[in-house]
Amino acid sequence: QEFDSAKTLSAFALGFVLLLSIALAVATNRFLRPLVEEQASAAIPGEVSADALEIGLLGGYVTVEGLAIRPAEPGAEPVVRIARLHAALARLPLLLGRVVVRLVEIDEPYVRVVRLPSGEIDLLQVLVPETPPVAAPEEPPSEPLPIRVDAIALGAGRIDFVDQAQPGAEPLTVELPAVRIDNLVVTGDPGEDPADLHLEVSAEGARIEVGGKLQREGEKLDVDATVEIEKLPLGRGRVYLPDLGWTDFGGELDAKLHYVQVTGAKQTAD
Repeated sequence: QEFDSAKTLSAFALGFVLLLSIALAVATNRFLRPLVEEQASAAIPGEVSADALEIGLLGGYVTVEGLAIRPAEPGAEPVVRIARLHAALARLPLLLGRVVVRLVEIDEPYVRVVRLPSGEIDLLQVLVPETPPVAAPEEPPSEPLPIRVDAIALGAGRIDFVDQAQPGAEPLTVELPAVRIDNLVVTGDPGEDPADLHLEVSAEGARIEVGGKLQREGEKLDVDATVEIEKLPLGRGRVYLPDLGWTDFGGELDAKLHYVQVTGAKQTAD
């Protein structure tokens, strides 16, 4: 009898948690999503919209479906479109003063880039505010949180390029393969001690690893980074030659590049 009572209580608790989760999901999508869209649109010249927003407080995740960024003009087509954006945060490391993002998933990304006759890029006009933000009052610097992203999964997508500044230039569509980035680590603050950067990218059998240090002082940014590339297919690469159109590449690329930039002093790549 005690076992049956405990079983009934467990079932009731499980049902309550399930109903609460559903209620939170409905409330988030109905009430919080318009607020997030409004705040995001206020931060950039363009307009941000989403079909659905889900926040898992217990699971530590955020999912956005049908994310679109478009010019503020009525009826404008999106310049950025993402079918689904999902981010999952590890909660325990926060108690230890670390930020660990377990997974970021970006499904079916689409970007449209147009170079206007003036030479300006329309995408920047939509994403970058025209006036810089007002500087906040100076405060004593706080210790930055180390940030680690365990995995970023970028689904297959597309980039459309249109060059209106070059007469006769043909539009270019670049199909993006699925890409996975593992072990993205950023530690320290580039404004103080050097920040360490590390990431690994894999796609279509290719591997790209980037490691280095960043140091910022005022408007200066010093970089010391190494890029290693293995078996990068060039079949998607194309170069535009005036009066000749687009020329395709072929083969695979293996390379190692060491890049050093000391602002105002030297810039080398070997």
